[in-house]
Amino acid sequence: DLLLELGSPGPSAGLWFPTASERLPFPNATDKSPTTPPTTERGMWTVNSAGRLGNQMGEYATLYALAKMNGRQAYILPQMHQQLAPLFRITLPVVSSDVVRNIRWRNYRLHDWMSEEYRHIKGKY
Repeated sequence: DLLLELGSPGPSAGLWFPTASERLPFPNATDKSPTTPPTTERGMWTVNSAGRLGNQMGEYATLYALAKMNGRQAYILPQMHQQLAPLFRITLPVVSSDVVRNIRWRNYRLHDWMSEEYRHIKGKY
């Protein structure tokens, strides 16, 4: 099972967005990604990252897709960024470990496949 963690950061959340050089795999690549999150409902969606590279790639893709389908902003944890950033252009913002410890998370269990119900994950996060 994949575990999507949903929570609400405080007003001074410690978030950072990867710089252009951190997002881009090659120095001469063109940066087309936003530097600020799109306007979405308040809240924070992330994934409890576990496993090696293949699992983390799947978790990142699933988190990204679910957040997009639900009009929410996805964030990744520093550990996931450390694993994936050397290999891929990471565009999701990274939430600091301090913020992660101070958020009351709400777990949302997912199947190993995409379900229609995931298009409308209800609740304020």
